Amino acid sequence: MRSITRWAAPLILLAAGTSLFAQGLGIKRVWNLIIQVDVPGATILVDNKPIPGNATRVPESIHNVKVQAPGYAPFSIDVNVNRDTTLPVHLQSVSFPLSLSTNVPGAQVWLDGILMTGPPVAAWGTHTVKVSAPGYQDYNASITVNGPTALQVTLVPMGILLTVNANVGGATVLVNNVAKGGLPYTEYLPPGTYAVRVQAPGYSDFMTSVALNQPITVNAMLQPQLFPVTLNLNVQSPIVMIDGVRMPVTPNVSMGQHTLQISAQGYMDYTGSFTVTGPTVLQIALNPQALQLSVNANVDGAQVMVNNVSKGPAPYAESLPIGTYAVRVFADGYLDYQANVSLTQPVALNVQLQPKPVVPATMAVVIPRPFVDSDIRPGDPQSTIRIWVDDKLVNPKRELAGIQIPPGKHRVRIGSGALMVQLGDYVFQPGINYTLELGLTAVVKTPTAQQ
Repeated sequence: MRSITRWAAPLILLAAGTSLFAQGLGIKRVWNLIIQVDVPGATILVDNKPIPGNATRVPESIHNVKVQAPGYAPFSIDVNVNRDTTLPVHLQSVSFPLSLSTNVPGAQVWLDGILMTGPPVAAWGTHTVKVSAPGYQDYNASITVNGPTALQVTLVPMGILLTVNANVGGATVLVNNVAKGGLPYTEYLPPGTYAVRVQAPGYSDFMTSVALNQPITVNAMLQPQLFPVTLNLNVQSPIVMIDGVRMPVTPNVSMGQHTLQISAQGYMDYTGSFTVTGPTVLQIALNPQALQLSVNANVDGAQVMVNNVSKGPAPYAESLPIGTYAVRVFADGYLDYQANVSLTQPVALNVQLQPKPVVPATMAVVIPRPFVDSDIRPGDPQSTIRIWVDDKLVNPKRELAGIQIPPGKHRVRIGSGALMVQLGDYVFQPGINYTLELGLTAVVKTPTAQQ
């Protein structure tokens, strides 16, 4: 620690001696000077010497700062620098009157692309000037303004005005086969003869030749370019409407998109659209017009057939194409209903089925001749035969033939005197003649001896 103390004291003395020495020699301290300018690229001079960028180091003193930029008033100030200093500088722009004269009254003046509506003024620097007037070529120039500036402009006539219009939007024009863009078109051209062509998609070209010795306006009337459209249809004598106008079946139609409507008797109307870019063929099938056929019946469960196709039980309803239909309605125990229906409008049939007439069966009883007693007189009660059906006497006059029996299943019994025979149950069909022939069988049992 003692050795460090011995060396530190001389160093402190040396530093103090250096400071005293600098003051004795009159040396000034150096500070940072920063100039902040609101115009990029401005030139900065400190004590009449340009500095790179906007910062420099200067000794402690009063220094002159100048800032210059094209189009702005020069800036100058003295600054006392005794510490690090920042100097903000705002440059004032300078504008000068621009005096312009031309040989065409009312000519319009554009300065740097902006239309001047009053006396033009221009800031210090380089500018573009445009002067124009109808019927004259535009004047374009670049000028440098560093004070009040005068400009003399002489406009040159453009030629003779040619104007082209057309009856079709989007049409374009060519003059001597040079495309000039869309319409309307106007241009001043030297006197002479010019070929004018106007074009538009879907239209035939309009062409004409004009001798331009005075202003001329061409009104081009373009005609639509037409192509045949063939309609292949499944109907006769259709009514064809294209874009709301009635047309023949093979019309000529202009290029582009169109609406189409077709109608024919007995068919539903067709509506659609199509696009024509050349000769066109359209294949179109119209759907038959549908009308409702309905059938009701007075018998529950009655079946309906249309053109020999079963449609299920009544009530029945269906939409069918216009035409003639065979309708049959039937039910057990009822006579069939049949009719041909012409469906040209909605038809509702209310069918009243009639019960079938009951056709009885007939029955005859035949007694084999060997069993008939020839001595018995006719009409003797002992010689008559009685017949019962379902326990009901059906031959009150003892007749044995032509006995009518309702169709169905019945129990038959025959008796004569004390003899009664149960014949059993039989099913009798309507309109059928049944014959019951009696037979007699005797069975002799062997006697058994008594025990």
